[in-house]
Amino acid sequence: DAGISRLEPRDRDGGYVVDDKSSMSLRVTAGYAWSSRWSVEAFIGDAGSAGIASDNSAVGHLGEIDYRMSGVGVEWLPLARGRSAPWFPLVKVGAVQIRNSTGSSEIEFEKLTDVGFYVGGGAGVHLREGWLALAEVVSYDADLMIVTLGLRKHF
Repeated sequence: DAGISRLEPRDRDGGYVVDDKSSMSLRVTAGYAWSSRWSVEAFIGDAGSAGIASDNSAVGHLGEIDYRMSGVGVEWLPLARGRSAPWFPLVKVGAVQIRNSTGSSEIEFEKLTDVGFYVGGGAGVHLREGWLALAEVVSYDADLMIVTLGLRKHF
């Protein structure tokens, strides 16, 4: 899947502003559907980078905080025909581990490495036998929301 991420790192101690909140994101997902309406998924992803600047305009841009993630969850399709329908809504929830890092020693930030929850929804279109196109909006943390488009192959 590919999409646009909205990144808003937390600045508990002050002194910084986010000067670039949007980034390109990529996610690779594998899963197993045990029915036409329920499946489990596992994924890894690169959610992109948030640009960080000093709140002192004379200092300017300091660098980026990069976001990587991995997780597992379940996906539910509420319509009776599930993935067999020409189009379908979907809901997903799960656990995610977000890892953030920076290459700049000037940026002090809250390092994320713990496990949190994600929740999202979207819609899919059945293209032909075994192929689906999906559009999703998923919130992975207070810091991170991603809008994606992707293709899925079901075996």
